[in-house]
Amino acid sequence: MISKKLKQIRDAIGIWVVIFAIHVTGRWIRLLTYNQFYLDHLEAQKQPYILASWHQNTFFANWILRNKKLNALVSGSKDGNFAQSVMHHFGFQFSRGSSSKGGTLALQNMSNQLKEGVSTAITPDGPRGPKYKVQPGVVILSRMSGVPIIPWHFEASSQWVLKSWDQHKIPKPYSYVISEYGSPIYVPQEMTSKEEVAEYCLLVEKQMNLLQERVRRKIEMLAI
Repeated sequence: MISKKLKQIRDAIGIWVVIFAIHVTGRWIRLLTYNQFYLDHLEAQKQPYILASWHQNTFFANWILRNKKLNALVSGSKDGNFAQSVMHHFGFQFSRGSSSKGGTLALQNMSNQLKEGVSTAITPDGPRGPKYKVQPGVVILSRMSGVPIIPWHFEASSQWVLKSWDQHKIPKPYSYVISEYGSPIYVPQEMTSKEEVAEYCLLVEKQMNLLQERVRRKIEMLAI
């Protein structure tokens, strides 16, 4: 059995290895950003937003979205503790919880933060999947807070894809990375039924997948 102290040391080393890997990757890629004006317009009006991205983007989102002071939804599990330590280094704030543990409280905390002007980041297919399937939390959060959902996605011209449920992506050194934001999606605050929530989940899912396809086409054009 590994002692508690040794486990803490092992976890601390793991956290700094991941942080170092993100810094190295970030300095060795060439980043191209599209549709930044969606964020710029909202920020100029002091309007917060919910940035929605697939779970497979989490690793390198730390670099691309660093120091934006986003309030991220992080699982209440032990894996969430690890993720929080890494993301804290890159300037993120946190609400802890998931669809299975602490979700209602986490959504209320995030809604309060949004109403105070703090934008948030959420992976609507996390923390367990299924991949590319929007769960109700992001739609409910938008309804509760009255702020828009902004889809976001990135792809690299060369990347490692892990054998995880979400096929997590890690850009390779010297690759091009395309980061793109989608147009805002506004959820009616008067929406009440589960059927309406489900319809908006499908709408957000469709827009996120269309954005993913656009980014992938841009990456393919770079290779021509």
